[in-house]
Amino acid sequence: EARGYVDRDDAGDYSAGPTILRLAASLRGGTVLDRLATIAQPHLDALAEQTGESAYLAVSDGRTGTYIATAESRRAIRHVGWVGQDVTLDGSALGAALAEPGVTATRIGAVEADITAMSQALPANGKLGIAVSVVGPMHRFTDTQRAQHERDLDRTVRALTAELRTTGEDFTS
Repeated sequence: EARGYVDRDDAGDYSAGPTILRLAASLRGGTVLDRLATIAQPHLDALAEQTGESAYLAVSDGRTGTYIATAESRRAIRHVGWVGQDVTLDGSALGAALAEPGVTATRIGAVEADITAMSQALPANGKLGIAVSVVGPMHRFTDTQRAQHERDLDRTVRALTAELRTTGEDFTS
């Protein structure tokens, strides 16, 4: 329970905790997080097209983030390979975004040298945090590009949040 593998409700009954849910996200076998990734994919595809950079969807149990979906940039030099990867929240754009949903967090070189990440979390209301990120080589993230990416990221998060609300499914518990 202390590590987040199980949760106990007021009646003393146990259920899967946020750590189990985050780990299950990397298994990809018909879970609620598979459905989340499927719903998010067109939004990630559009974001990658708009920004020219790779876009990611991550979930977090409050301790670690796990990337569960991506749309890779079409550029020859791009960021790839984070699906299934765990990222520490401390000091990362993902962690900062999850700490303040709705606000875009930007970090340069925090997780990987020469890489810029911009993340924004969806409104939080359950065990798991959900965030969308744009990641790429830092030399392409000028002040002007970061401002445009922030607008694109904000639009994407708002659209994804609205779509998730229409499904009626709880993707965070």
